[in-house]
Amino acid sequence: MADGKRRYKSDRKDYKISVKLSEKDMDILKAALKRTGMTASAYIRELIRIGGNIDTSYPEDRARAIRVIAGIANNINQAVKLGNSQGKLYYSDIDKLQSKLDDVKNVQDRKIGIRRRYRKMNRKTLFCFLTALIMIFVLAGCGGKNSGGNIDNVQIPDWKPSEIYSDSDIEAAFQTVKDYFGNEFDGCTLTKLSYPGDTYADEFYEWAEQYDADEAIVILSSFDVDSSGGDGSLNPDSTYDDWKWILIRNDSGNWEHVDHGY
Repeated sequence: MADGKRRYKSDRKDYKISVKLSEKDMDILKAALKRTGMTASAYIRELIRIGGNIDTSYPEDRARAIRVIAGIANNINQAVKLGNSQGKLYYSDIDKLQSKLDDVKNVQDRKIGIRRRYRKMNRKTLFCFLTALIMIFVLAGCGGKNSGGNIDNVQIPDWKPSEIYSDSDIEAAFQTVKDYFGNEFDGCTLTKLSYPGDTYADEFYEWAEQYDADEAIVILSSFDVDSSGGDGSLNPDSTYDDWKWILIRNDSGNWEHVDHGY
């Protein structure tokens, strides 16, 4: 750029092109779309980005695997909460977990091509494992009804005007983090949220690419953990600073939380 500043280039689709194909080329394209499960637009965009001679199904499978893994984590969390509150689990919940684990295995086997010995847990084994996990939570004093995190007094310092996002975009991202924290971070108090600045532009782009989204943003936070250790994965009586929240969106819609941590 003329002013020497690095601009973040959005993945928003603002440009259209028209391409003429022969009948033979069109048949080849249709076969590729059927094989990969991609739309014509997504297929052509991927060819442009990678440069041809690529396995175009990989980005779709990667995004699918990420969504499946996120679903597994959510299902385990819900199963533990259910076990804590009711003292029992149902085989239907365990079947859902097993099905998602199978989906991840199938994607991995198909794309990586390395067949590893995979010992599948049967329902009884998985049931015993989850039951033992719940007992650990109860004995550790983490049982009971979940009340969510405290978001009553969150400090949000002023940020340098962004050339990537409007103030309303950033404020909406803050609210998305607050909502998630308030629902999921039991025993924790959110104390600060901040926009790290446009210097994170490359990281925004990488996260958007990873999740096959139009845009991504990173929000930094600080929060305190009480003596319970939150959900058991955090250090009791501790403070976490510069904890990252990864949000994505498509077509300038609402922000969606996809990841958090260091």
